[in-house]
Amino acid sequence: MGDRYWLQIKCGGCGTNNPSSKDYKEAPMEYGIYFAPSSGFMDFTCWKCKKKNWIESGYHGRIVDEKELEELYKKNGFEEFED
Repeated sequence: MGDRYWLQIKCGGCGTNNPSSKDYKEAPMEYGIYFAPSSGFMDFTCWKCKKKNWIESGYHGRIVDEKELEELYKKNGFEEFED
């Protein structure tokens, strides 16, 4: 089992904090973005603009489309990608 984190990340598109600072401060393990690369949790959908973000090193979001998201998961060893 690898590392796992509950993060607050800005959307790569609209710049909104995901989750909000208030929610993250209140309960990071409930509201935070779950990031566990060894288990295949490497993206999130922005709560405001609804765009998919790939979590980059340095823990920031980058907008991706479905095709790019699938390619990124395959590149990271997850051949059977499911959204």
